[in-house]
Amino acid sequence: MKKSAIITIIGVFFMVCALTVTTGNAFSEECGAAKGLKSVKTEGAKVLPDPVKTDGDKYKVLLENEKVRVLEYRDVPGAKTTMHYHPDFVVCSLSSFSRRLILGSGKIMEREFKIGEVLWNPAHEHIGENTGTTDTHVIIVELKGNTPPGNK
Repeated sequence: MKKSAIITIIGVFFMVCALTVTTGNAFSEECGAAKGLKSVKTEGAKVLPDPVKTDGDKYKVLLENEKVRVLEYRDVPGAKTTMHYHPDFVVCSLSSFSRRLILGSGKIMEREFKIGEVLWNPAHEHIGENTGTTDTHVIIVELKGNTPPGNK
């Protein structure tokens, strides 16, 4: 994909994210990505794993400030992450792919993602696995301010 196309997609994504953040979790309610997910409750200053540290070969920080952290995530069929944590976040799919999420509670969720889908997800920890035949490519906007005490 050409660099100008990626910049355009990211620009559109940020506009959609702003709309999503101001309207709540309407996308996930319709698409079902976050059904069954609940915010992670932590005790004390427990540090939950940062995906950039646990899976640095798959995650790239595109932007970080006091309000958000924007990540690019890429993997190939069969790839699997280690357990990691995301605060509340919006994900925009730049490719179509199949995914299995194993939540911190042990619950397993399977989902097909379509290119252009934008979904809201509450804070949680999970392992992700590409179960399809196509590469995963997403942009994740993590919201700051709901990060567990040990992760600040």
